Amino acid sequence: MAMRITGLNSGMDVESIVQELVSAKQTKVDSLKKEQTKLEWKQDAWKALNTKIFNFYNKTLNSLRLTSTYQKKTTSVSNSSVASVITGSSAMNSTQTLAVKQLAKSGYLTGAQVKNTAGATVTSGETKLADLGINAETTLNLTQGAGTASEKVTQITIDADTTLDGLAAKLKEAGLSANFDAKNGRFYIGASGSGADKDFILTAASQGGDEALAALGLKAYDDATKASYAKYAAMDSEGADAEKQAYRDEFQNRIADRTAQYLAQYRELQEQYTDKLDSYQNKEALTNAKEEAQTALEALQEKDESTLTEDEKQQLEQFDAQVQKLAAQIEEIEEIEGQLANIETYVTVDLQASTVSPTDTLKNEVAGELDSQITFAKEALSAWDADKAAAGSVKISGQDAKIRLNGADYTSDSNVFEINGLTITAGAATGKDLNGDGSIGDDEYEEVTLTTTDDVSGLYDMIKSFVTEYNALINEMDKLYNADSAKNYEPLTDEEKEAMSEDEAEKWEAKIKDSLLRRDSTLGTVSSAFRDIMAAGVEVNGKKRYLSDFGIEKLSYFTAPTNEKNAYHIKGDDADALTSMSENALQQMITADAETTKTFFQELSKALYTKVGEMVKSETGYKSYGTIYADLKMQSDYDGYKKRISNEEKKLQAYEDSWYDKFSAMEVAMAKMQSNANAISGLLGGT
Repeated sequence: MAMRITGLNSGMDVESIVQELVSAKQTKVDSLKKEQTKLEWKQDAWKALNTKIFNFYNKTLNSLRLTSTYQKKTTSVSNSSVASVITGSSAMNSTQTLAVKQLAKSGYLTGAQVKNTAGATVTSGETKLADLGINAETTLNLTQGAGTASEKVTQITIDADTTLDGLAAKLKEAGLSANFDAKNGRFYIGASGSGADKDFILTAASQGGDEALAALGLKAYDDATKASYAKYAAMDSEGADAEKQAYRDEFQNRIADRTAQYLAQYRELQEQYTDKLDSYQNKEALTNAKEEAQTALEALQEKDESTLTEDEKQQLEQFDAQVQKLAAQIEEIEEIEGQLANIETYVTVDLQASTVSPTDTLKNEVAGELDSQITFAKEALSAWDADKAAAGSVKISGQDAKIRLNGADYTSDSNVFEINGLTITAGAATGKDLNGDGSIGDDEYEEVTLTTTDDVSGLYDMIKSFVTEYNALINEMDKLYNADSAKNYEPLTDEEKEAMSEDEAEKWEAKIKDSLLRRDSTLGTVSSAFRDIMAAGVEVNGKKRYLSDFGIEKLSYFTAPTNEKNAYHIKGDDADALTSMSENALQQMITADAETTKTFFQELSKALYTKVGEMVKSETGYKSYGTIYADLKMQSDYDGYKKRISNEEKKLQAYEDSWYDKFSAMEVAMAKMQSNANAISGLLGGT
């Protein structure tokens, strides 16, 4: 704002005079700003209400119009400690019998304390096996899922330099959970999951391996480990040639798998080699090109650097880069050639017939390994009972869960079974030795009852939630539509706010905001549409049904609280103080005829969903999708106010400046008159 010094000659308070003159026109600017503010507040009020209506449409109504939403069932278990059940929508209403034969378990090995050669408990995972007396390289056999279709054997090689933490890492790489707990000086090893196919056993193939297991506290004496040794020991008995051959066949199948992998790698590398030849010409050409570039490079390097021309310096860099690139390409080809050579050392490959045959070396390894395994297995079994008595390790075998449902047996690697829409989680085995013979026969499992029915409580709660959401929405619309008038209230200017207390100003503006949608035609249309559909009823199986048929009604006009006259109440609902004393007709209707109840509320929701869907469609230049009010039009009007206010403020400023110009001219004229008067006075001898 320009600094003005006025009234020096006239003695008038020009500033006050001009402001009084301007104030009359300032009212027009203030009026436009107040209208803009009210429009902004109205936009905010609509946004808040629109969000609630659209959420009701997009979430609640969208869900309730679907058949799947009403497929609520529940299953009760006569003994909840035996099993728990989650009921899916596809489950059948039925009564079934369940017996839990056994629960799933995860294989787990708690090792014995690890001692060093001095007999002290080891307390560091960095301890090497040499400190335990393990000085020679040996192999441990890790079998996962023994006897199942997913059986997997992994050989773990250890030596004197292997640390306890290093062994744990090898076991983890093989798929187990493993840790050496230095505080307790023990290994703790767990299967990757529950069930027989994830159980594991650690065995040795030689005396050295057995001694290593003992030193590590990992010798287990469970039935699965014993059975593994017994399988090999039995191959030395008379007439066991078939078992031996089966083992050899099995092992040779592994070799075939291994060599098949080699073949796949061979073909892949051959393709890579062919690609390299296509891109690099061939190895010989690359080598020649590298030698030529190297010779040219060395010739330039022999020159005095200070005598090199700019072209020679560029050539030096180019030859150096070319030599490095060619060398890398040649090295890559040689690496592939080396891999091919390694593969051909172990397998004979017939690329034409696509067949692979194990070499004699691998065949001999199979026979030698089998003989060694048989010999050691017999030794291990002969000392089994004596060693078991002194063992400090404990092995829990992994097992599958087994249940019997309606006489049919089911097996799972976890305690969870998914059967015909029911998710059954077994919690306790029901077998008891009723015959007193020390075992549990198939007829000694107590059965519990699973009863699947329509979920009356769930359906009731869903309908109640719908009514509650509807009431909250219709009550708010009624409150906004029936708000008290704020006819003589306008938004406050800054000067008007300063004249009030903060509390007074807040109450003043709240009065205006609360009345913004009073008697709003759009709001009235939306509210009326909701009320009409809720009151219209739905035809179910040829009969017109209304909310009142399900015990859902409005209160009387005089009983209903203000702005809640269009809300619905579920008679007999415990949470509704106004109707809780009545009989609960909705609950009775669901119990007596759940299908009619489902159909009614599904069709009612469809009707509401369709109507609201029509109201939230977009209209070019008027409203955007998802809104029930003219959001685009309101924003356009708001922006129009900005332009109008700006224009009026410019006019006001020009008007103010014109008055200051007039008073300034007056001051100049008066100054000249004063100067002339002083001059005349001087001529006449005045002082």
